[in-house]
Order: sequence, then structure tokens, then C-alpha cells
Amino acid sequence: MNSTLNSIKLQLSLILILILSILGCERQVAKEIMVIAPPEDDNRRISDLRIYDIEIIHQPEGAPFPVTVRVNGGFPNPCDYKHNETEVIRSQDGRKITINISMERFPSDPRYACITAEKPYQEDIDLEILSPGNYRVVVNGISKSFRIE
Repeated sequence: MNSTLNSIKLQLSLILILILSILGCERQVAKEIMVIAPPEDDNRRISDLRIYDIEIIHQPEGAPFPVTVRVNGGFPNPCDYKHNETEVIRSQDGRKITINISMERFPSDPRYACITAEKPYQEDIDLEILSPGNYRVVVNGISKSFRIE
């Protein structure tokens, strides 16, 4: 009888240790998720990405004319990131192409530290130009004109 009682105590102890281990792991995972999650107030700031220069790359053979706009810019710090997809807007005549690139930043939060160091940004945006002529591309206010022969 004493050995049966000891066996039951041992089994209950093992079950209790197993349950506490599982609960401990769940709490640890929840803490890790909280560390990387954005602040709950979701008071994000959205602004235009800083653009340094744009380059127009095109290969003149054939129509439609493939044109690539290479955008070089930078985020003010590594905590900023691209907000949405790059927006490309063409004027009615198709000669002016406006490209909007926005960035997003979460508000200051003591739980998150971010160094002040610029994070470079580069994107190649492919355009299809259908006819020869003069064109102008504007990326976040930086403008460049080019001609397709």
C-alpha cells in the first residue's frame, strides 16, 4: 500500500512538473511576442521617404520602350520602413510620371530603442513608355526629364 501511494505521488509530481513547464514556456513565448509587437496605440507617422537622386535607365531598341527609374534614398534610422507599395501615377497624356514612396515610423516608446543611423534605400521601378517623346519623372519632389527617340 505504501509503495502504491508513493507511485501515485511520483506520478502526480511528474504531471505537475510537466504542467508548470508548459505554462512557463507559454509565458516566455508571450513575452517575446510583446517585445517585437508594435505599440498598441498604433499612432504611426507616415511621411515621404527622403530621396537623394533618381536615374533613368532605358534601352532604346523596340517599342514599347522599357524604362527603369532607379531611386536612391534613405530612411533616417533603421526603425523606419516603407509604408505601402510604391505608387505610380501617370498624367493624362502619359508624359509626366509621378512616383510616391512613403515611409512609416512608430512613435517613441521606451520599450523600443532605435539608433540614429541612416538606412540606405534603393528601388528600381519599371515603366513601359509607349511612344517616343519627352518625359518627366517626379519621385517625392525630385524631378528628372528624359527623351525617348
